Amino acid sequence: MPEWDVISQETLRYMQLFESVTSVRAKEVMEEEDTIVFLVDKGKLGQAIGKGAHRLKKLEELLKKKVKIVEFDDEENFIRNLFKPFPLTSLDIRDETAGRVAYVAVEPKDKGKAIGEKGKNLHIVKKLVKKHYEIVNVVVA
Repeated sequence: MPEWDVISQETLRYMQLFESVTSVRAKEVMEEEDTIVFLVDKGKLGQAIGKGAHRLKKLEELLKKKVKIVEFDDEENFIRNLFKPFPLTSLDIRDETAGRVAYVAVEPKDKGKAIGEKGKNLHIVKKLVKKHYEIVNVVVA
């Protein structure tokens, strides 16, 4: 029997608000502390963000939280997209005893920001990558 993700009322509200502001359907929403991440289908990122990021700014204003909009893609591009605006200098996905692990590297000056305060950004990346691509860990070098 298939497992179904239960969508909370809050998540549903976020999805409806996102669609009304951007005219793009959110594929998924994840809330982590003061940040809300919206996943959109490939090719919809520009429309969702809007010219001069006006739609992104409007969402942050309405939600009173940091908003990140990420384009869903194949596993390598999805990982790259999750780390934006920090470009990855390398990405290697390896099969290891515990499962598949993604090893990524960013410019040394960007490493702290890419990982985030108390590892928050990396935690978001790990949760989404594990859910969509069964990668058990993401390691930043």
